[in-house]
Amino acid sequence: MTTMPTEHPFQCRCCGACCRIPDGICRVSEAEIARIAAFLGQSEADFIAHETEVAPDRRSLMLRNTPEGACVWLDAHNRCRIHPVKPDKCRTFPFAWTNADSAEICPGLKASNSSSRRLTDFSGDAVALAPRLLGKFLCRRLPDGTVLRRRITETEAYFGEEDTACHAHRGRTPRTDVLYEAGGCAYVYLCYGMHELLNVVTGPKDHPEAVLIRGVEGADGPGKLTKLLHVTRALNRVRFADSFDLWLEDDGFTPGYLRTPRIGIAYASARDQRRKWRFVMKGGAV
Repeated sequence: MTTMPTEHPFQCRCCGACCRIPDGICRVSEAEIARIAAFLGQSEADFIAHETEVAPDRRSLMLRNTPEGACVWLDAHNRCRIHPVKPDKCRTFPFAWTNADSAEICPGLKASNSSSRRLTDFSGDAVALAPRLLGKFLCRRLPDGTVLRRRITETEAYFGEEDTACHAHRGRTPRTDVLYEAGGCAYVYLCYGMHELLNVVTGPKDHPEAVLIRGVEGADGPGKLTKLLHVTRALNRVRFADSFDLWLEDDGFTPGYLRTPRIGIAYASARDQRRKWRFVMKGGAV
């Protein structure tokens, strides 16, 4: 069995090649075994005998680790040697591990040198979080595994039943029920029968509030960005902290921004129309 150099400690680079599930097991299907064995120039029988073992559930085979628990497929430069062929689901791996328990599952994740981290805390109120989301990446994984990332350039805050511009102004309905969830889920709704708009629900449970994502790089309107990123109402209620399909990332970029009144809320009270709860990244369209 291949072993890691003892002088080179395990550092998971979150490349996605191993697609370990949260119990730390890297299962391999028959098709994956065939691909990896061919890639390595081994027979399938030799690969199974020397590089796999029966998983704890006794229902599948898994790749072996080193005695220290390290991945045997990382080379001395922390690059995965079987990444081109293993596995079908490799693209889900980095995002399945960005939760509070990741360090317990994979010690190497702490040492990952990834420049971005997933946002998981949406407990603040919408007015405070709306400008903080500027410059963050809105990330969308497509059915074929492609990941699209666009930096957020424009947001708007909607805050409670007391805000006459908020959809929950008239109370809880089947449509607005998601706004009463604890912060961190998506609220996607249809506007004018044609545009699907994306909001980030914020704040504590039972207080309806959200941040409308109004623009990203490459799309200067809320309907345009959902079309660009293939965001539909099928993603309504997904939680950004653990979704494989839709999430937010922070790479440390903090832009300047402008504040203006919100757009398209002529139905709201004059007071709420005057509130400067629209936030536009400097350099973005005003």
